[in-house]
Amino acid sequence: MSVDSPVTPRPAATVLLLRDTPAGLEVFLQHRVRAMAFASNMHVFPGGGVDERDRANGVDWVGPSPAEWAERLGQPEELSRALVCAAVRETFEECGVLLAGGPDGPLTPSANELARARSELVDQRASLAEVLSRRGWSLRTDLLHAWSNWITPEVEPRRYDTVFFLAELPDGQQADDRTSEVRSAGWRRPGDAAEDGQAGRILLMPPTSVSLRQLADFPDVAAALRASEARPITPFIPRARRDGNRMLVELPENEGIIAVPLPPRKPKQAKRGLLPGRPEHPLYEKPRQVTPTASVLLADNPGPMTLEGTNTWLLRGPDSERFIVIDPGYEEEGHLRLIAEQGPVAQILLTHRHDDHAQGARRLAELTGAPVRALDPSLVLGDEGLGEGAVVAAAGVELRVLATPGHTSDSLCFLLDDAVLTGDTVLGRGTTVIDHPDGKLGEYLDSLRRLAELPPGVAVLPGHGPELADAGVIAREYLAHREERLDQIRAALRDLGPDATARQIVELVYADVDQILWPAAEWSVEAQLTYLRTPT
Repeated sequence: MSVDSPVTPRPAATVLLLRDTPAGLEVFLQHRVRAMAFASNMHVFPGGGVDERDRANGVDWVGPSPAEWAERLGQPEELSRALVCAAVRETFEECGVLLAGGPDGPLTPSANELARARSELVDQRASLAEVLSRRGWSLRTDLLHAWSNWITPEVEPRRYDTVFFLAELPDGQQADDRTSEVRSAGWRRPGDAAEDGQAGRILLMPPTSVSLRQLADFPDVAAALRASEARPITPFIPRARRDGNRMLVELPENEGIIAVPLPPRKPKQAKRGLLPGRPEHPLYEKPRQVTPTASVLLADNPGPMTLEGTNTWLLRGPDSERFIVIDPGYEEEGHLRLIAEQGPVAQILLTHRHDDHAQGARRLAELTGAPVRALDPSLVLGDEGLGEGAVVAAAGVELRVLATPGHTSDSLCFLLDDAVLTGDTVLGRGTTVIDHPDGKLGEYLDSLRRLAELPPGVAVLPGHGPELADAGVIAREYLAHREERLDQIRAALRDLGPDATARQIVELVYADVDQILWPAAEWSVEAQLTYLRTPT
């Protein structure tokens, strides 16, 4: 891909969730955390990009068919189906509202059942189709009403082709802020929120600002939904230019120009001394050089478990045309083709078997002809596997394989002279989940002790998050954190009794953690309980 060519926009969907109140029409807004790669610190509607799970067939529909949505949106039927599924999935993941129906009409599950279904989507254990079909639920496409279609301007490094939908909050459901992507969330009158944006009290992207202004004209939900039926859905790419700390944006349908306040520019700072002056994490769609031999191509799959997305690492010596790929990520065609465009691939190496690292390996092998090497024999294609002490010499670099089980039984790290590629054994921020029962805490602690013995200055090139300057320092910090957690588990067992369940302990020890991450926390607690209860 040419550096100067516009990035292809990713299909996306967002939902303007509405409700009636005595004070008038209200819309649900989320205040995104500053750490998010896209729309950091902005107030937004729930939504996000289409992913491969949204393209799965087998969803039981009630309401307009995919073909009818294709006609309404002016898009191919397959993409229209995926956009509708993405709208429903993202709304459920991000605020807990599920636009679905039960076998006898309205959806009436318990709060616990909704929470379990939501966690399956968030940690990507199931597609929306699977979540619904397992419970006999149907996707209610009649609850969605197309409103507009905005495409990010071509000058932006991260672009979306987003369909905006309206939906009324279903009876008996509550929208919440239980997602790690937002600082807070709540209901606002559209006109009040638009005024706050114009005054700079909150930050709004142009499509959000315009949508709020449009909704402010309606007295209630019914009026807004009626108006949506008559609106043409025409893709619109706004023309915008920065004017100091505001963006001047041309509005659709010749409605004029609005000024959207922006946060002041901040000077760039190098990350912990790795190649000062180079672009920082996160950078999507383009390789980013991190060390003299390692660059990273960040996959656009952000989430609570993947942070800003999966880091696909490209290793290449100074005089080599070929390169080694570490962890191609999900089977996402755009990302895999972008990897293949970087040149001839010598080998594809996998740190472990999880889909967000390994699922796309077979397809990348088809695109490039390169062998796939891993510890798990089921993942190996066209070459020998990998194991402790193996040396991989290719593409002008040499790396040594370290067996580092714990996160999973097949976890590997790859050691270069100046860096170690850690997969999920060490992350760029936060801590690692033990995938119990396959992953074992005792083995993980041993792996951390091994990394803690690396020489000073060996950088961490993780599977998720930004690079870190010193693997030994970080590994020792991880060990201290694990010991602290174990002490908390021991204390919880004293308070709750020796037979306390993992869930009971999570509710006590992880009370300060977003509840949407509690299922993952339960895995780690199960691993810690097994470790503490196993005789030494």
